[in-house]
Amino acid sequence: MTALVAAAAFLLTFLPLIVFHELGHYAVARWCGVHVERFSIGFGKPFWRYRRSAGATEWVLAPIPLGGYVLLRDSRNAPAAAPAPALPGDLACTSPWQRMAISAAGPAANVLLAVLLLATLFIGGAPGADPTLGTVQFGTPAYRAGLQRGDRIVAVGQRPVRSWDELQRALLPTLAASGRSDLTVEVDGGRAQRTLLAGQGAPDGGADAMSALGLYVWRQPAVVDTLDRGGPAAKAGVLVGDEVWSVYGTRTLDATEVIARIRPAAGEYVKMTLRRGAGLVDVVFVAARDADGNGKAGIGLRSEPRWTTVRYGPADAILLALQRSWQMLAAMATMLGQMAVGLVSLGLLSGPIGVAQEAGRMASMGLAQGVMFAAAMSLNLALVNLLPLAALDGGAVVGAALEAARGKPPSARALRAARLCGMLVLALLFGIATFNDLGRLG
Repeated sequence: MTALVAAAAFLLTFLPLIVFHELGHYAVARWCGVHVERFSIGFGKPFWRYRRSAGATEWVLAPIPLGGYVLLRDSRNAPAAAPAPALPGDLACTSPWQRMAISAAGPAANVLLAVLLLATLFIGGAPGADPTLGTVQFGTPAYRAGLQRGDRIVAVGQRPVRSWDELQRALLPTLAASGRSDLTVEVDGGRAQRTLLAGQGAPDGGADAMSALGLYVWRQPAVVDTLDRGGPAAKAGVLVGDEVWSVYGTRTLDATEVIARIRPAAGEYVKMTLRRGAGLVDVVFVAARDADGNGKAGIGLRSEPRWTTVRYGPADAILLALQRSWQMLAAMATMLGQMAVGLVSLGLLSGPIGVAQEAGRMASMGLAQGVMFAAAMSLNLALVNLLPLAALDGGAVVGAALEAARGKPPSARALRAARLCGMLVLALLFGIATFNDLGRLG
């Protein structure tokens, strides 16, 4: 993937999200009677301007495509030495609740856009992993139920399932309610019934619950997708694109099995056979030890499931889009919270370079993956803008809420200090994210 493709994918993905975000602010500001002096996409000196008439909103395009803004009429921004009287459409004449609504409208617009994108995708046909089982581990509830690798689950009780996601959404509530579930599986061209018992200590939901039950989606053989320079595998001659054929001479079927065989081998020799082109290559390395003491090879593996297309009616599509949006927002918020308290490394942060690379990768995988990525980025943009920093929408919401609670606005000195702190935090995070991006490029 060239830098030009990544940059084009970034612009095509990110700029519409910015436009929608700023339109949210614009629409609610106008609804509250506030005059919008400028609507800008991008930062820096404008290279295109349009104003329908004198005194109307100026529409602007600027060269730095990392955001945008709407400039509202606000007499409070006038110099203290020459205070300006409030004019019609002045933000200073609005209530704190109206200012909260204007500030929150941008993130709300991004959430709405994500729901619309996902719903449209689900109506037109969304890719989903086929509900065929991968490796069934000994002793798990799935093993005790008689399920085997290659079994395709087509129904949970009387409810048909067409994808792994539908299987998860049908199975886990049933097990939580009754502790058992009757499954219809396709085996050797016919159909059979299996009864799955929840067992003890299974998680309440999500991918962890499925793995606790011994249910893993069928995946293609593992392919090396990323490689840590200087890692054990790289030193042994492993290349990106190699397919892992076997570990210790035992044929591996997917990434889950490869990882399971390397994890117990910290500090020990690992023999791996790779399929490279039309031939097989043997490599031997000593597995490194991660922070938890588990073995690692310094490789990232890609192991794709068998994909199928699932279509939904409008009502089901909207409901599913709402559920997915909530799940993604919750996951993003959890990740940010863990970063804030040091439970997750800031090394996972990505900036514009990383986002551009991922946008290019998703675009190369097809329209559906591109739409899913755009929806996720829209939700990410909403969440980041709701952080309680004075330079972001979240800071403006918090400031207006405090004003409503106290009955008076904060002092000019407090506002200046809050803006400075907000800008410093944003600059620090941007610097860390850019450093991470450059490190991944290196």
